[in-house]
Amino acid sequence: MKEDLKSKRTEFQFKKALYELIQKESFEKINVTDICEKAMYQRATFYTYYNSKEDLLESVIDELFEKIFTSIDIDKFLKAKDVFLEILNRVLDYFDEIKNDLHNMVLHNNTEEIRNYFLNYSTGAVNFIFAKLKNKPDFRIPKDMLVDFYVGGIVNMTINSIKNNHNYKKEEFLSVCEVMLNEDNYVKSEQK
Repeated sequence: MKEDLKSKRTEFQFKKALYELIQKESFEKINVTDICEKAMYQRATFYTYYNSKEDLLESVIDELFEKIFTSIDIDKFLKAKDVFLEILNRVLDYFDEIKNDLHNMVLHNNTEEIRNYFLNYSTGAVNFIFAKLKNKPDFRIPKDMLVDFYVGGIVNMTINSIKNNHNYKKEEFLSVCEVMLNEDNYVKSEQK
């Protein structure tokens, strides 16, 4: 039990160190030594938990997405549109909590790399949730194309609004997305 707590504390310190460093420096310029110095651990300890700084970053993002997606009650969704809007609502709530940190991360890092991480994880999460839906929609177009299109649009809108310092209100953002998620475009008519 004590060892488990110590491991969790050590992992937390590495994640916290990366989180703080990535707000001031580009991820490409950060190295394992920087992370270890910030966390106040030896490199050998780092490599006990992670294979690389990329592995640590994936762990941070996994934790973020777990926080956002695990509590979604999939059974309450009757429409694909509602799934997208619920996910977006949760992401926007979380982004609002870390608004300044997120702005610094986008400012100091390769936007394309951040975009790719969010695209990959968001696409995986949406596909996971769709697979769990009891009332699976009968899509007019391939589901993968639909998910890529909408997730890509939402991720790009979110990152661009952060990068360009747009101060859209959450309700405004959700309203625009709700219009764009018109099910007439992608669900066969008998399912609406």
